Amino acid sequence: MLTASTLFHFRSITICLYLYHFVVFHFAQTTRSTIDVNSEVVHIALQVTPNDKHVRKGSNVVLACSNETMENITLIIWERPDKSRNPMTAGVDNFTNTLVLPNISYSDAGVYVCSSYCLEKLRFNTSTKLVVQDIPKIPVNFTLSPLSATSLIASWAHDDDPHDPVTLHTVYLYDEDRLVRQQNVSVPERSLILAGLEPYKCYHSLIRALNNIGWGALSKPVYALTSHGRPELQPLLSVQNVSRTSIVLRSDHSKLSLNVSFECGNTGNHLQSLLRGPTSNYVVYTSTVEPNQLVSRHTQPVIPQANQLIIITGLQPYTQYNISVAFENNQLQGPLTRLLVRTLESVPGRPVITNASSTDQSITLRWIDGSAAGGVIIGYKLELYRCGANQQDEPDESLRLYKQQIGAESKQFTFEVLDPNACYSVRVAAGTRVGFGPFSSLYQVYTDMPAPRPPELLSAKFLESNDILLNWTCSGLCASLLGGAASQHYTVCWSTPPSGIEPNCLRTQTFSASQQAFCNCGDGQPFQTTVLPWSLVAQHSNSDQAVFTVRSVRKRSICSSDRSCNDRESADSNCVRLDLKNAPALWRSRTSPVFKLDNTAILSILAVTVLIFTTVTLAACFANRLRCVFLVCRRSLFCTRSTEAVAVKYRRAVPLRLNKTNYKPIARTELRAYVSAAHANSDAGFQTEFEAIEHTVSATDWTTHVAKLPENMSKNRYSNVLAYDHTRVILKDVGHKSDYINANYIDGYHRRAAYIAAQGPIPATFDDFWLMVWEQGCNILVMISNFIERGRRKCDKYWPTSGQQLYGSVSVRMVSETVRAFYTIRVFLVRHVRCKRGAKDRLVYHYQYTDWRDFDVPPSPLPVLKFVETSIQHWSLDNGPIVVHCSAGVGRTGTYICIESLIRQLKAEHVVTIRSFLEHIRQQRMKLVQTEQQYAFIHDALREYVLYPSHAIRPTHFADYLSHLRELDSSGRSNLERQYEVSPQPLAHARSRFSLSLVCSSF
Repeated sequence: MLTASTLFHFRSITICLYLYHFVVFHFAQTTRSTIDVNSEVVHIALQVTPNDKHVRKGSNVVLACSNETMENITLIIWERPDKSRNPMTAGVDNFTNTLVLPNISYSDAGVYVCSSYCLEKLRFNTSTKLVVQDIPKIPVNFTLSPLSATSLIASWAHDDDPHDPVTLHTVYLYDEDRLVRQQNVSVPERSLILAGLEPYKCYHSLIRALNNIGWGALSKPVYALTSHGRPELQPLLSVQNVSRTSIVLRSDHSKLSLNVSFECGNTGNHLQSLLRGPTSNYVVYTSTVEPNQLVSRHTQPVIPQANQLIIITGLQPYTQYNISVAFENNQLQGPLTRLLVRTLESVPGRPVITNASSTDQSITLRWIDGSAAGGVIIGYKLELYRCGANQQDEPDESLRLYKQQIGAESKQFTFEVLDPNACYSVRVAAGTRVGFGPFSSLYQVYTDMPAPRPPELLSAKFLESNDILLNWTCSGLCASLLGGAASQHYTVCWSTPPSGIEPNCLRTQTFSASQQAFCNCGDGQPFQTTVLPWSLVAQHSNSDQAVFTVRSVRKRSICSSDRSCNDRESADSNCVRLDLKNAPALWRSRTSPVFKLDNTAILSILAVTVLIFTTVTLAACFANRLRCVFLVCRRSLFCTRSTEAVAVKYRRAVPLRLNKTNYKPIARTELRAYVSAAHANSDAGFQTEFEAIEHTVSATDWTTHVAKLPENMSKNRYSNVLAYDHTRVILKDVGHKSDYINANYIDGYHRRAAYIAAQGPIPATFDDFWLMVWEQGCNILVMISNFIERGRRKCDKYWPTSGQQLYGSVSVRMVSETVRAFYTIRVFLVRHVRCKRGAKDRLVYHYQYTDWRDFDVPPSPLPVLKFVETSIQHWSLDNGPIVVHCSAGVGRTGTYICIESLIRQLKAEHVVTIRSFLEHIRQQRMKLVQTEQQYAFIHDALREYVLYPSHAIRPTHFADYLSHLRELDSSGRSNLERQYEVSPQPLAHARSRFSLSLVCSSF
């Protein structure tokens, strides 16, 4: 039974429950009435284990006490973050387990606890932590600025709001309406570099932020222009007008859309995107074709709104010019448009008279065209004057004797029927289709003297003094002739049988102590008398007879550089014979010998003298022989031929036969197509081959133990390029020093150990290098390097500039130095100061190529082919190996060896095995042919050699060569056109090539 106190207690609880129910129901109704129907409603179920719930500020949040059933629940009490409580009692209308939070704010954040009761007993207790946030604000101070021609930098700032922390920013880059880049940037980064863009192009960018709630709003677009870049547009040019001294070009802007411009957002910059810059100029290069020489360079602003004329002035008439025009932005130049234009003809310049020759009745004049040809010469005009006409600027017409016009076939002309020994002035003018140009300066010429008549020889007889007296007719012309302008002399000639021997001659005016010829011919005398000494005739022959003739000679009294000074000599006179047996006996006794040794006596004296000298010499040397022989043997072995010291495995004087089974040889006729195919697709063929060679050779295990010894490491220029042990060059005359030098024997096609590949000498190895050159019998040094390249030391100067310098035991003196366009030739006299046997000195030729940088290749193989050809001119199989070095002695060195040796294979077999040869020599020195570009360059050089084995035309043959190029075949094509078609085309790296180089003093 229930007691009274128990009933009272139960009634109290019931009343309290109804009161709680009324309060909770009233609160729930009030809360529901304040929820905005348009606001976001977030339902959150509380868990037994508390966790964080992120909700957006301003949303409506409904918290559920638990997902369990509400059966038997009589009371729910909600505890807010501010510790206030909201009870809910069962039995009240709309009793629910949820707590509604309308239009939530930051102050509503915190921990919410829900306690559920079943009568007086707690059934479960759940809680959650409510985190109130809002979406992030738009980043402030968002800017976009140019960084370079291909990049922009975006930067921004952001408020560090503790309620809305940002986790990520996303930057969007647009080219007009096209999205170019979308990139996320993590906090706290506040900038982003946007690279890989186009030069001088307008871009705009937007940004927005992200937090745990979601994405913020996008910012307003900001605009920026990348910096100016190299123009990509090529001018469209045509020739508008050509005169004698100017060329007018017309640039067609209508097809280039140069007038397309627009505003880049609010930057205020006008954009001409095709020119890649705000403003642009034409840059105009003008150069002559022959010779290839730059004449002028000028710029002219671009006017986009209309077609534009480009005027080039100050040119020479009838000259072919190579005109190159490009757009330019702030010294950045775009692709060139090239035109070949020839100016119109004009009157030619003054010809230059080179020389003139004359006879007694004619003058032959020779000339060359002036420096300004003016056009095609179609003829010449010549004038002949008496001397004295050149005293005036324009000669007097009354003094003109002849006026002649001739064609342009010949540059010489002969004036005939002139007076002998007279002075004339000549001049010449050249003409084109436009007209004749100015005359040359007057050129003074003298006609020759007339040839004299031969005299008549009267007699020849002996005098008592044994001299010979000759008499001939004078014809009254002994003293003077032609008013004193010339004098007459005579030449006496004699010969002794047998006939056919050149006669001996003597002028009558020749006087000496032993040879005298007295002329007794005076004015008015009808004959000439000459006395010849007997010794002149008797000393040439033992014949019993002499035959005499006389010639008349005329010689100018006054001779100057502007007139002919040649003597005029007549034909031989009649012959007179003299019997030499009739000479007086007195002269014979005087000329007979007093003493004479026979041959037996002479030989006996010589034999005795030689015997005495030999005996004394042997006696002097015998005492010192035993001591000398050991010293000479020890110190003189290196003076013998160096090739005897080369290991037998590297001595071969027959062509090297490579393994041709793995790689098919390339025929000479197929080489051009093979190289072109390997160049396709950005040199894909060469890349594949070179990578295969690298893989094949890398599998070898050749040792470099000697090079790595501590005493030898300082002798290596680079620590990663060492000499293999099995092929290294071993020094001999080193005493107690190391015999190591960073050099290896390399096989050639023509023989084993044809080359020595070495590193560029360093100061510590100068002595070793020259000792190696001496011991190996080398006479050719090939250096493919400069001392400084790209600011780094690549080689050291190991030879003296002047005088003589001693490198260890080897003395070196530079004999000559010849500097050419791409290389320098030096000649050294090398001597071993301790050499007692064999050759004591040797000429060594040093060839240095100066236009080939490390890890690179020359722009054209033509100079290299000429260099290779020149560098082996003084080498033969009897000489030692050719020493080749660059800096490390692998890249450029290996390229040279391949080109030189494989050219020999092409000559001998008409095939080439490039890959096999390179793999073979890489077994002898590491890393030979260091880069893929060098490997491709070998193919280019061999292809060029196959197309044109000889790239040199001697200056004396150049005119004939030009005539050959102009010849036409049966189809009407010239040899020049055919040669151009097979000429190598420029490669991707702008390599300039030609198929011909003229040999001149600069090469």
